[in-house]
Amino acid sequence: MWDGETGDPIGAPLRHADASTQAVFDATGTRAITAGFDGRARIWTVEPDLTAAADLVRRVERETGLRYDSAITGLRPLTRDEWASLR
Repeated sequence: MWDGETGDPIGAPLRHADASTQAVFDATGTRAITAGFDGRARIWTVEPDLTAAADLVRRVERETGLRYDSAITGLRPLTRDEWASLR
């Protein structure tokens, strides 16, 4: 598997005896199902890299001054300490 933006590998290769023809992820993002010219379908357990998502959340919080709060099911302003921790 590769990073869609950089093309860098993000995990061990998911190998078939011949070329892979298709790959999909399940709804949880923790399994990939691949099919290959070897006539096999394989199910792989994968560990999603959530670093990019966490970096995006921090960037949005830093730029907007808002944080999602599940207790109120909405956005709220960052506290002074929260804001300072993002700098």
